[in-house]
Amino acid sequence: MDLQKLARYKELLLNRKKTSEPAEGYDSAVRPKGQSEQGGGPEAVIGIDIGNQSGCAALFKNGNVNQLGPRFSVELQGEPAVRAVKSRIDANLRFSVDGCNYNPSGIYQMLLERLKKDLGESLDSQAYKCVLTVPLAYDANQRRLAKKAAEKAGFNVLQLINEPTAIAFYYCYNTSKNGRYLVVSAGSATFGVIAFEFASGAVRVICGSGEGNFGADDYDVCLAQSLQSDIAKPARQAPKVVLPEPMRQACEQVRLQLERQAEVSSEIVSISKQQYLQCTKRLNTRLKMHITDVLTQSKLDTSSFDAVLIAGGFAQSFLVRAVIDEALPESLKRVTLPLESAAYGAAVQAHLLSKQ
Repeated sequence: MDLQKLARYKELLLNRKKTSEPAEGYDSAVRPKGQSEQGGGPEAVIGIDIGNQSGCAALFKNGNVNQLGPRFSVELQGEPAVRAVKSRIDANLRFSVDGCNYNPSGIYQMLLERLKKDLGESLDSQAYKCVLTVPLAYDANQRRLAKKAAEKAGFNVLQLINEPTAIAFYYCYNTSKNGRYLVVSAGSATFGVIAFEFASGAVRVICGSGEGNFGADDYDVCLAQSLQSDIAKPARQAPKVVLPEPMRQACEQVRLQLERQAEVSSEIVSISKQQYLQCTKRLNTRLKMHITDVLTQSKLDTSSFDAVLIAGGFAQSFLVRAVIDEALPESLKRVTLPLESAAYGAAVQAHLLSKQ
């Protein structure tokens, strides 16, 4: 490896322009808002949520959870296109970027390095102890790789926390409402659902279901497959189809435009929301399966839950909303949470750990 090129590329990544765009089963105490101890200071522990090409951090201080600087997002130009690195952190892949080769965990490490550089501008002290979120479906090896990447980036990881669980922590800290809840969390390439209970200041995760390599990107592939018969339709556990980048971007734009309008006419297709839902029906069924699986595992009917918490960029899309509406009754309250909810929840857990 050319070390000069590596150093040059890392500097390029770390200085990219910021943008404001956008283990289950254990109990943990979540002190209600307004009754919390003071946080911050030299030994402060932060919460970190890293996406496939973006990330943010939060800090619990003076009884509040605050985001540390704007959420960053980077577009890494490489061959093949750098996509879904977090989802494929353990995959045997190589990305050629600026003349150097990186595996997914190496790219993931660079995202964390970029975040650490930003934090140096946001914190009065170098508070690099952290709680790091990971997808619900991560196995032991993927968790090990995520922790190792964070440590190489300069963080001291005190705990890994599943993304939906972190979202539950944030909601319970922010509202202090006892009850049973569902969380639906979805991003570009991850999906997770949990059922949990909050009582006496503690979150208890009842059960969960999800996939670590399934999300919005799959919908773009599905549209492309419907337009081009030469794109193979893989079995569920087969390697992901990688679209040519111009086609992927065109399909993504169609999906995003349908969020704002009932019908889209583009260079590749004219399609309505209803037609898109029909086109992606097999994926919608797959999403719905995880919601119904959690209800089955919990041995509770929908009337036992107080609300469904919706978090993550893709979770707020008309596609996932349609699946939620099909799987859950209209009477069950929907609560949409900020994109940064997982980072906020990780910060709450980080504060609790710092006090132990």
